[in-house]
Amino acid sequence: MYSSFIEHKLIHEVQERLWEVEETGLLENDIYLRIEEKVLRQLGPFEHHFKPVLIHADPVPKNAIWTTDYRLILIDWDEAISGAWIADFTQLTYWHYYSNFLGGTGNSMKNQVRDGFFRGYGALEFGIEEIAAMESALHIIHSVDLLPFYQREKNIEAFKQTRDRLVILLEQN
Repeated sequence: MYSSFIEHKLIHEVQERLWEVEETGLLENDIYLRIEEKVLRQLGPFEHHFKPVLIHADPVPKNAIWTTDYRLILIDWDEAISGAWIADFTQLTYWHYYSNFLGGTGNSMKNQVRDGFFRGYGALEFGIEEIAAMESALHIIHSVDLLPFYQREKNIEAFKQTRDRLVILLEQN
């Protein structure tokens, strides 16, 4: 349906979601252009690595079990699709970094989530800096993807927190 992973993310999870919330007046007019520029800059160099595999597609905290030794078990695979593994990883890290689900802080929590995911996934061809760049771009996309949900739920506080997180992520790097 889309010519690339990045195109899918920008159209389906950014453009369409922004259209859903544009009447709120709570977002900057140039927000899509800012998102597109950063996502293309940070994900573009890795596009050829995003080969479709089976992904969970909903690795939110309620679908992630962490063992006492921080091994990750994803359950409830009813939304599994063909996609890029980085989408599962960054959605998982998004929820765990910003909800403090594991009770850790800063780099220790990031390391626990990263190590738990890659222990099951296996070795990668990317370094920490490359993964961080991809993670940053996809966290922007995850933030946008959540905005219409919070709007429909009339959870203005969560909407504003997510919008503010989006702005901070756009300003980083």
